[in-house]
Amino acid sequence: MTLAEDLDIVIIGVVKKAAILPATLLCVAVACAAIATQEIWTVHQSRPGAGTAGITAISIVPIASIPNTALDMTGGESKLAYVKRVTDIVHLSTFNCQPSDFSLSWLDRIFLALSGNPSVFSDGVLVKDRFVCGFCHQRAFLVHQALQRNGIESDVFGLNGHVVARVSIEGKQYYTDPDYGVGPFAARPESLEDVVRSTYLLAASGDLDQLSGFYTSAGDNGTYDGLDARSEQQAAIFQRSRYAVVLLLLMTVLNLLACVFLARQSGTRSPRPIVGRIQP
Repeated sequence: MTLAEDLDIVIIGVVKKAAILPATLLCVAVACAAIATQEIWTVHQSRPGAGTAGITAISIVPIASIPNTALDMTGGESKLAYVKRVTDIVHLSTFNCQPSDFSLSWLDRIFLALSGNPSVFSDGVLVKDRFVCGFCHQRAFLVHQALQRNGIESDVFGLNGHVVARVSIEGKQYYTDPDYGVGPFAARPESLEDVVRSTYLLAASGDLDQLSGFYTSAGDNGTYDGLDARSEQQAAIFQRSRYAVVLLLLMTVLNLLACVFLARQSGTRSPRPIVGRIQP
């Protein structure tokens, strides 16, 4: 083999390798964009449901789109009026579904696995900005979270078959139920059954006998613990996913720019043409 033939082989190899790099960068850019897009779609997907407002559908802006400031107490607003307003907002901006009826993005699942706590979402989503629908304990937690942020003592309170928010204001206890959109009402044992019946009658839904039984079976009732910690863990996972999206989008742009640069560089080169030699 002559020197010219050796050079031809080297040039062809270099050209092939030069073509592989832009293709690789393009594939990386597409993969990064796909993962980032899937995360963004998961965060912003809307499932408003259909049917009765607050039960199987929402009738106002979804809770995830409502800023925290809209759930804060305003000047001149009484604490009871504030609790009522937050209860109504959560009721109308969410609806009832199974706690497992939610979506995690690929990034969320990766960071969940890395967290070492696979049961973080066993009670469903507890972060307002990612909440769509859920069981009574999740909706009660959203109320509790807003009240706590505004200095009102509250907890998520489990009844015998239902979960509400229990609120303490000026030494008195009240119940409020965003699942049915009622409350707050006084938690006085001597009149609780009658108050529950008259309060839930306004909701025009639910079995009054069953609901009053939930509240009056005090031996089975107690605080629903552990939700605050799980909410914080979920929020940390979602935050890492948001940071990862920014990084992936940046990588997408950089890889595409590199592809354009390499394409222009290859276009300005004038490779030596391979000239065939005439055999004697």
